[in-house]
Amino acid sequence: PMTVIKNTKGKGLKRLIGLLKGMSESQVFVGVTKDTNARPDGGSNAVIGMTHEFGSARKGIPERSHLRATIVENGSKYSKMVAEDIPKAIKNGMSSYDAYSVFGTQAMNDVKFRIVSGSYTPLNPMTIKAKGSSKPLIDTGAYRNSITYRVDK
Repeated sequence: PMTVIKNTKGKGLKRLIGLLKGMSESQVFVGVTKDTNARPDGGSNAVIGMTHEFGSARKGIPERSHLRATIVENGSKYSKMVAEDIPKAIKNGMSSYDAYSVFGTQAMNDVKFRIVSGSYTPLNPMTIKAKGSSKPLIDTGAYRNSITYRVDK
């Protein structure tokens, strides 16, 4: 294929600089945010998530990674989104905030899906009896519902 070069009087370069600037100005955070941390019982969703993500030998809770595992399982999808989909969306006129929000929504939903469908170390029989369910990471649904995303500029 032949490459065609034409003088756009800097318009293409300005658009590219704007695209790169828009991408570098935004960050996406997925997990429990300040706004979703508080629980009705006064507890902390972030503490619950961290305890299960890394485990707690002191409390007898094994590691049940749902954040890191989601990134590993979906790494190629996320890489494509960051390398191709987000730049294309911004190039086509979408704001960087909106483009990163699409990414955040996808990652948030992937984490919530992993919480519900992931394969985890089974709960202790005493825990199952106390909560009435054998599903790790799911009791009232408050923790899963606290998983969200935030786009920062």
